[in-house]
Amino acid sequence: MESTKLYGKEELDLQYRSLQTHKMEQIIGRMNDKKTGIIYEFQTDPFLHCAFQGSAFVSWLQENIPTSDENEAIHMTELFLFYGYIFRITESSQPYFKFNKTYWYRFQAPFYWVSKISKADDIDYAIYLMKRNLKKGGLKSDDPEEEIFQQLSKTLSDKWKIIELQAAEQLRLEKKRNKVDRNILRLQEHAFWKVYRPTGKAKYKLTDELPRNFKFKQIQARQEQMRNKMLEQKKIMEGKDASAWEDDSITSPPTGATGSIAYPTLKQARMWATSMDHLIRDVNGQKWLEQFMQKEYSCENFRFLQEVINYKFGPLSKIEHESKRIYSEYLAKTGNSEINVDNYIITVTENLLKNPNPFCFDLAQEHIYNLVRTDSYARFIRSSDYLALVNHSIKAASVQTASSQDKVEQPKK
Repeated sequence: MESTKLYGKEELDLQYRSLQTHKMEQIIGRMNDKKTGIIYEFQTDPFLHCAFQGSAFVSWLQENIPTSDENEAIHMTELFLFYGYIFRITESSQPYFKFNKTYWYRFQAPFYWVSKISKADDIDYAIYLMKRNLKKGGLKSDDPEEEIFQQLSKTLSDKWKIIELQAAEQLRLEKKRNKVDRNILRLQEHAFWKVYRPTGKAKYKLTDELPRNFKFKQIQARQEQMRNKMLEQKKIMEGKDASAWEDDSITSPPTGATGSIAYPTLKQARMWATSMDHLIRDVNGQKWLEQFMQKEYSCENFRFLQEVINYKFGPLSKIEHESKRIYSEYLAKTGNSEINVDNYIITVTENLLKNPNPFCFDLAQEHIYNLVRTDSYARFIRSSDYLALVNHSIKAASVQTASSQDKVEQPKK
C-alpha cells in the first residue's frame, strides 16, 4: 500500500511539473525567435557569443509577458535558472542559483531540458564526477560532491571499472574540440547536475514536494475522477479482447508449422514489426529471426545476445566458467563464432574479465544489439519471409473467423 501511494504522489508531481515546464519551454522558444527573441549584442570574446546578461532576460520578460513589475520578472528569471533552462557562464563565488543582472547566461541545450529527462541516473552522475576527478586538480576534499563521489564508488563498485573507462573516453573525445566548445559543454553539464543533484541548501529541487493548496471539494472531485478512470480500465482488462495484438500468446495452438517452428498468429506477427524488443520477448519470434539470420550467416550475433542474457541471470557459481567460455567462443580471435566488435570493446571486456561479474559483456551486448536491430531485424521485417508469415496469419485468421461464424449462425426452419 505504501509503495502504491508513493507512486501516485510522484506521478501527480510529474503531471503538475510538466504543465509548468511546458509553458516555460514555449517562452524559451519565443526568446530564440530571430524576429521577436532576445537580441544578442556583438562581443569580441568568442565565449560570449550567443550569450546574454541577466538584465536583457528580465527586460524581454517585461516587454513580452503581461507584467510590469520588475520583481516578478526577476522571480520568473530565477525559475528558468532553477529548472535549468538557462545557465550561468560568469565565474563567481556567489551561489549558483543566485541571480544577478550583470552576470552572463546562455540557453541550455534542449537535450538537458527537464521534459526530456524525467529522472537522472546514478551511473551518469558517477561518470560526470569521475570526469571531474580525472581532470587536473580533481575533486577537492572540501568539495561537497567529493563525499557523494566516494559513496557512489561503494554502491556502484561492480560497475566502477566501466564508469572509469567511459569517463576517460568522454574526456578523450572532448579534447578534440576547441577550448570555447569544451568550456560551454562543461558548463552545460555542470548546470544539468546542479538541477538534478543540488548540493548544499539549494532553494529549488526537482525532488521537493510541490505545495498542495487544494480545497476539500477539489480533492474529492479528483478522487472521484481517478475512481471512474480505474473502473473504466478494469472493464477493459476484464474484456475478452483486452489487447488487440497481445491477446493470442504462443501458448495458443499454432495454426501451422514449418519444421519445429510454429507459425505466429496475426496479432503476434504485427507485434513483431513494432520493435525488436517485442520480437525477442516472444520465444516463437526468436526462432524465426534466428532462422532468418542463419540464411545470412550472421546467426552468431543473435546467439551471443542470448548467451549473455542467460549469463547475466544464471547462477553466480558459474560466472567464472561461463565468462571464459563466452569470451573464447565469441570474442577471441580463435573463437568458433567470432562476432564483429572493435578493439576498444574487446580491451574493456578483457579488463573486466580479470574479476568476472554479470556485467562484463555489457559493452559488447549493447553494440551487437544495436547491430542486429538496425541490420538483421530491419531486413527481416522487410523480407519475403516475414511477408509470408503475415499472409499465412491473415489466411488462418480469416478461416478461423469464418468457422466461428458458421457455428454461431443457426439454420432457419
